[in-house]
Amino acid sequence: MRLVFLVHEIPWPIRGGHMRRWFELLQAMPAGCDVHLAGFGESVEDEDYRELRRLAPCLASVEVWPWSIRLRRRPVALLRTLATAVAKAEPYSLAKFSSPGVAERIRRFVAAHRPDAVIAGIQMAQHLPTSGPPLLLDTHNIEHDLWVAAAKLGPALLRPFARHESRLLRQAEQRLWRRAKAIIAICEEDAAAIRLNRGDAGVFTVPVAIEDRRDPAAIRGKGRRWNVGLFGSWSWAPNEVALDGFVREMLVPLREAGLTIRIAGPGLRAGMAERLRAAGVEVSGYLEDPTDFYRTVDCIAAPYPVGGGVRMKVAEALCHGVPVIGTALAFRGLDLPIPVAWIREESDAALAELISVARNPAPARAQAEYLLRQASETHAPQYAAQQVARVLATVPPARASAGSSSSREAAVAPAKLLNL
Repeated sequence: MRLVFLVHEIPWPIRGGHMRRWFELLQAMPAGCDVHLAGFGESVEDEDYRELRRLAPCLASVEVWPWSIRLRRRPVALLRTLATAVAKAEPYSLAKFSSPGVAERIRRFVAAHRPDAVIAGIQMAQHLPTSGPPLLLDTHNIEHDLWVAAAKLGPALLRPFARHESRLLRQAEQRLWRRAKAIIAICEEDAAAIRLNRGDAGVFTVPVAIEDRRDPAAIRGKGRRWNVGLFGSWSWAPNEVALDGFVREMLVPLREAGLTIRIAGPGLRAGMAERLRAAGVEVSGYLEDPTDFYRTVDCIAAPYPVGGGVRMKVAEALCHGVPVIGTALAFRGLDLPIPVAWIREESDAALAELISVARNPAPARAQAEYLLRQASETHAPQYAAQQVARVLATVPPARASAGSSSSREAAVAPAKLLNL
């Protein structure tokens, strides 16, 4: 089967949970699939994607469109995008991906590869014609729900905008839910909500993958240097809100209790990084390989008050056998028996548990290892692969047989199409 997979960021190197999710979906593709990947990225060099090609054998080609989608910290670009959204009466979340030429690039890419189906999230699916190949809609979040939460938690001045954005996004999502041949949900909670609107069974939960990635040194208990860790892409608003709350409510009490803290991940604001270092926090920035991070911390703090889908960094911590202390939202979408003691909504309760685990990490470590064993059933990569196969089975057989080919020949754009 030939597939076009459209993403708004090429998932290599992996710099955030959304990229981790796309990488896992690529790895879950069944044998015999030729996947042509396209999206925005920082590099167009063939060499930069050889490792991605090795780890995701389904990839037949990658086309990279150089363009930045990170607007929140670029005032001029942000205002321009907001103006476009208002002028077109469309959600800001989609206007970010509606710059001139994007729709035409997508049209040309799909026409060149003549796929049996297209996998895309709402950001890219908005540009697909209804008469084209079947759409397999990829949903990492129910986007309009994120803005409902933002309307409750954000500054009063921005709440009317957040409510307006939520209404427009809900309409856009529901249109695509009804149109899609099948929907890939990241967790059963999202799948159930989509089914209420879509009214059929063409919604499939493809869970995040949790498998044993522990470093042998971590299994032996060596190398611990920090009591509490936080890891994330700090340019994503829900993560930034969680970090702000942690710094405001928990940082000083944890340091006064003698605990050491390490924070890693890209996108940290310079002022926040300086403040953290002044408080004695180890700030690591982007890590190409997070194994060392998880090997060196006793537990992870995950104080998320807002977000949707699944917290990919929580799942990643469990892959490394590291205990996680966070809100119920931190564990959303994980089909695992999370210990009650780990779920802490109030900062005082979270502080007490973080201190308790740091002073005696062995019981929590044992619980984390038990969860890792449990995940071999409900979050095994093999199960995700089975679910992806079920999604692909919804593509009409006549079309699949007409479009499939054992060869990987396709018309290619001359400059930025990387044949791997």
